[in-house]
Amino acid sequence: MSFLKAFGFGGKEQPLTVGSRVPQLSALDHDGNRVELAELLGTGLTYLYFYPKAGTPGCTLQACDLRDGFSRLAENGIRVVGVSRDKPAKQKKFHDAKALPFLLLADEDGKVIKAFGVPLIFGVALRQSYLIRDGVVVWRDLHARVNGQIDDLLRALPHLPKA
Repeated sequence: MSFLKAFGFGGKEQPLTVGSRVPQLSALDHDGNRVELAELLGTGLTYLYFYPKAGTPGCTLQACDLRDGFSRLAENGIRVVGVSRDKPAKQKKFHDAKALPFLLLADEDGKVIKAFGVPLIFGVALRQSYLIRDGVVVWRDLHARVNGQIDDLLRALPHLPKA
């Protein structure tokens, strides 16, 4: 094992590119239910975002920004799903404390993070986001911001490939 990997720095995985199909994996949601990713992301538009750690200041700001602008996304037919390496119980506490109107996935083993090619630093995912239409990546932001993600996404919508 390399020195960098030993301290949680990601391997050589490449982020999923526009046009890639979502992986056939499963994860637990914040209620502890098993969710099949390909099924969850297989129809409609889903904004899938990766974040480091539930309840930390930046992640709280990010989740609350998405919560506060959730209706703008819903008006455009976009649902939201967040992913981090936290346990389902921590995701549930975060979800409920911040009244998040969207699903959080607990990727404890990091398989979803790895499949999307999201880099790790000290064992936590860096912020990245993907817009998925009918199981295919149509847009990505490899340097997602804690504030303003909705504006970034909505600005990109008219320029996305048609379904």
